[in-house]
Parts: sequence; C-alpha cells; structure tokens
Amino acid sequence: MPLIDEGGRYRSVRTEDEYAELFLREIDLIPPEERQFAFEVLNDFLVQSNSPALEVSSQKLYRTPPVKMEEFLKNPFYLGAFHKTIFETIKEDLTEVFEGSYVQAIWGGSLGGGKSTAGVISLVRMVYEASCLRNPHETYSISSSDYIMFPGVSSTEDIAERNILDKVRFIINDSEYFQTYFRPEKDSMAKGILFPNKILIPPGASNSGQILGGNVAGLFIDETNFFQKRSNGQVNPHEQKENVEVIYETIVRRMESRFKKLGRIPGIIALASSKTTPNAFTERVILKSINKSNVFVRERSVWESQTTNTFSGKRFRVAIGTETRMSKFLGDEEPDPEGMKVIDVPEEFREAFEDDIDGSIRDHGGYATVSITPFITRREKIYECVDKTRTHPFTQEVWEQSVPGNIQWEKLCRLKSDGTYEPLHHPSAPRHVHLDLSKNQDRTGLTVSCIGGYAPVQRWGKTDIEMAPHIHVDFTLAIQAPLGGEIMYAEIRKLIYEFSQHGFFIKVVTADQYQSLALLQAMRQQGYKTKIVSVEPPGGPYESLKQALYENRLSMYNYPPLTKELRELQKNWKTGKVDHPDSSRGGSKDIADSLAGVIATLTESAYGIMDAPVTKGISEIVMQDDDAWILDGMLSVGNTSDPSIPEWRQNAEEILREDGQNVNSHPEWRQNAEKALDQEQGNNYDWKKNFQMPFVVG
Repeated sequence: MPLIDEGGRYRSVRTEDEYAELFLREIDLIPPEERQFAFEVLNDFLVQSNSPALEVSSQKLYRTPPVKMEEFLKNPFYLGAFHKTIFETIKEDLTEVFEGSYVQAIWGGSLGGGKSTAGVISLVRMVYEASCLRNPHETYSISSSDYIMFPGVSSTEDIAERNILDKVRFIINDSEYFQTYFRPEKDSMAKGILFPNKILIPPGASNSGQILGGNVAGLFIDETNFFQKRSNGQVNPHEQKENVEVIYETIVRRMESRFKKLGRIPGIIALASSKTTPNAFTERVILKSINKSNVFVRERSVWESQTTNTFSGKRFRVAIGTETRMSKFLGDEEPDPEGMKVIDVPEEFREAFEDDIDGSIRDHGGYATVSITPFITRREKIYECVDKTRTHPFTQEVWEQSVPGNIQWEKLCRLKSDGTYEPLHHPSAPRHVHLDLSKNQDRTGLTVSCIGGYAPVQRWGKTDIEMAPHIHVDFTLAIQAPLGGEIMYAEIRKLIYEFSQHGFFIKVVTADQYQSLALLQAMRQQGYKTKIVSVEPPGGPYESLKQALYENRLSMYNYPPLTKELRELQKNWKTGKVDHPDSSRGGSKDIADSLAGVIATLTESAYGIMDAPVTKGISEIVMQDDDAWILDGMLSVGNTSDPSIPEWRQNAEEILREDGQNVNSHPEWRQNAEKALDQEQGNNYDWKKNFQMPFVVG
C-alpha cells in the first residue's frame, strides 16, 4: 500500500494489484470446507450480480443484513440529524474504511477536520453491525456471559465522556433505528451505554486497565498525541513508552487473540489526533504501517476537509520550517526554498498565520512542526549568542558520574601574583548558580552565570529606552547518573565549592523543588545563600530567557546539549507551560531549566522582580543598595577607548555628550547622568561585604 508523504502529512492509497492480493489472501484464510461455498458465491455475483446461497447464509447469521456504509451515513434513520454535520470528505473516508476490509483507520492532520467525528461514527457503526447479528457471542466465539465492548478512549476520562460518549449518546437518542430496534438498556457515566445482547460502550477511559475486563471488539482512541507520559522510576526514561502506546499495544494484542477470525477482527481500531511533532505516537504508528494494506490513513488541512465554496479562492504561500530554518511567508513569484515544503493557504487564514505561523501550520494545515509550538521561534538567536572564542571547560560534554570529570580551570580563571584566582571574565561580578535536579536517572542541569554589564534596549511598542542586564554564562553542564544508579549530589556541591576556591564569588545557589531541600541546606551550612526557584510559572523565568536571547543580552559558549534543548523547547499555549518534546525518545530541558533559573535570579537581582524588566534611570542604578547595579562594566551605552576612566562614568559622560534623539526624547537621561556624576566621590559602597565565603575545601 503506497503511503504518500506530502511533506509531513500522510495518505494511504490502495492499488488494483493490492485489492486483488487482499482478495486472494482472504480466500486463503477460509477453511477448506467453506472455500467451495465462497467460490460458488463469487460465481453467482459474476453471473447474476447476486447470490441466493449467500442470502440464505446471511439469514442464518444476521437478524437483518447491515446496510452499506454510504446508506448508513446519509439516511437520518440511522444517524438522525447528526448526518448533516459530517464533512463529505469524512463520509468518503468512512465508506472506504468499512467497505474496504481495513482493520485500522488513522485520521490525522488539522484541527476542525472531522477526525473525532469519524471516530465517533466508527463506534456507532460497529455497534450497529453487532446489532444486526442474530447471536453476536456465537458469531464472535465468546462466552454468552461476557460483554462485547466498543470503548472510547481519550487522554482523561472526562474528555472521553465529553468528546466521545456524549456525541454517541446524541446520535443514539436521535436515531430512529436505535430507538426502535436497538435501544440502550442502561446508560450512565459510571457504567457506560449498555445495549441488548450485552453489547457495551463502557465509560470514558484513559488507560488500558479500565477496559481490559471485557472483550474489546473495536475501539476509538482520540487525540492520541496528547496523552500524559507514562512514569516509571524503575526503567531508563529513554526506554519508557508513552501511556497511549501501552494502551494501544495492550488492547490490540487482546483483540487479536480473542477475536481474530478469517484474518481480521470484527470491528476496527480507529485512531485520531491533531499534528504535534514528527516523532509523535500517531506518526510512528503511520510509519510502521507503510507496508500494511489493511491500515487506512488520511491527513488533511482544515481547508481540504471542508467544502471549497467556504473560501474565497485567494491564497498565499507559506514555507514550512525545518530543524535549522524558520517557517516563512513567500511572495507570489518567490521560488520554493530548497528542502522546504511549501503550502497554499486560503486568504481567510492569513491573520492566524501572521499571529502564529508554526502553530497555524500544525493546527490549520495539519503538518507536523519541530515542536508543538516552538518556544523560541527565532532559532537563529540561539547561535548568535554563542561566543566562539570560548569552549566547554569540562572534560566531558555530559558528565556521567561513574567516569571522573574535571573542570579545566585555565578556560575560566587566571592565577594572580598573590596566589589567588580570579575569573577571566567580569572578575568582580557576583555569580549565581541554579540546579535543575533530576528524578531517578534523569539528567541534572547546572549553570553558573553573572551579570556582565547592562545594555540599552527599546521594547516593541514602547518609546522608553530601558537598561537591561547582559547575562554572561561562565559554565553549564549536564550531569547524568551512572547506569543503574542515582545522581551523587555531594559531587555537585563539590563543583560549586571549587568555583569559590578559584575566585568566583557565589552569591546565591538556587534549585527547583525536587530533592533540593537537603542539598540547599548543606550549602547554607557552608555560608552560601540559597533558595528554591521554580521555572514553571508561565510568563516567568523562560520569558526572561527568551527576551535576553532576542535582545542579544546573553553570552555563552557552544554547548551542544544546551543548544539542542533550546531549539526543541515548545510551549503549550493552553497551559502556558514551556516543555520539551517526546521525553520517551530522549527529549529533555534540564540544562535549559538551569539556564532559565539563573537568568531569573539575576533578573530579580537587577530589577527586584522575577519576570519582565522595568525602566530604571542611571541615578537609580548607581545609588541603590544592590550590588548587581554597580558591577564593573555596568552600562553599555556608548564606548570609549580610555581605560583610565571608570566605565560607568564614561557611559554617563557619553549620554551628556549625546545631542541626538535619545537625549532630546528623554531629558531625564541628562538629569540622571548629572546626578550619577555628582555621586561619584561619595559612593564608597563595597558590594563584597554581602558575601559569606565558604570554608576552604581540599
């Protein structure tokens, strides 16, 4: 079965040869004693387009033969008023699925394309076909005391009830067929919908354990790419399976073992989900089905699912981004960029694409994007902040603690004539450390950073110039537990102590809440200031990180594990949470968390808040009692080559000399600069008094 890849969307197509092969395969599966009867039926159809023998046989099997799927979909006798809401494309799909000997049907693509509707109707159709049998238990060869189940499964029980079972109830209650010939005997949220002959649609489920007590003859799993991840501390996280994958594999195995007859199960396995990432669960199932002629796949955009007269006909062009290239709008005559999929989008979606191009490519176009919605859409900024003159100062890229690792101090500090050390960069700046501590065998992220100066920035939509901190990253490291072991936190504390020994003034050590209390308490006993900092709040630490990137206020060396995590970060716009894609396949954000955490505390030190910076004048910067504002290299407004003049004074004088738009537009700058110069002689603030140095180790 050809599986056509349309630049990240898939469509299965059966050839004439495959139809012939499928027919011969099913003939081979018929027991020898029944094969002659099958050939007689086939001959009858070839000669007279009907078979009396088949009609007699059907009368024994069926109470009433099921109608063709096309009739079922268009006749309100079966689906009630619901039949009017079904897209024609979905009707075509369902007809092909139920009349084409498929055992699985996968609907993907965009939001609003009718995927969930297709799954719900599939459930109703399977119940209908079972209702037509005289004795479904005998036909399926199962005990008459057992239920025959057709479950609806989603990411939570509530969603399954609301999005699947409530729609089934609407159809059943509005269907003349079901109300007359197969009316439910019981219906409740606690026990599901029970039909005659012990045919049951159980309560909405979100895991396999809820539906394994019965005989599942067909099922529908909705939004398969949005299930919670399976958590199991006893296995390597890179080998864990998603919860939906466990549900799928467990139920499919049981269906095949209990029901497989003549090479197929009675019903179908229907999957539906919107697009997320190229390695999401539905994508993997599709790719595994490339050579399976009994798996149906359809993925469409919302404009392909709906009727063409819904749209004006005017279109614009969009190139879908890759790992290294951003999605972008194309002009009408602009050539297609090499290696990028280009789509034509109805003009009605322009505003949505302009607001969020990657989210719209996924949600409206039905194409998988690198992340659910890339958190850092301007990925080029990740690489612009890399200082190519510096390299990773640790003997291992990722420190697996079973192997000795050491800091290469010559890359970070210099030995002074008095025998002490000082950092190579911004030697008098206090350092902040943030730890993203691991669970079991996950990674721990460690970042050491400081404010390396201040830069003037003008934010979009504002006229004021703000002085924002420039973040210098000294050191960042991913720490991996030994195979079969756990992270050794004493070794991490030792790394921090070594920074203090080498002249780095560690002002504060922070960590997230997981397992951090004992570690932070041990460090407090050695004189370090500590606190718990979470990077989870929406609009908090990660927004400060992104803002520093976009405003070119971040400097770090090339550390591939970190740049990979930053590139893959995604944002869930419903929850506001920044996350990583596909942890079951190696996705992580431990190092990115440590960077976001340290930027958050440095931003708090600079502004007194944890999130967005505020405008501050030079007088406020110089005079306030916060060491973060009076570091060497404090401001970066203008430059001078005279090293004998203090840099903050150079910057103030540069403002006074400036006769352009900045001073004219902001007269308070001149006033603040004059105040700063007046305070120069009286400002004897010693920021080092705030530090409690730890004991000398080693």
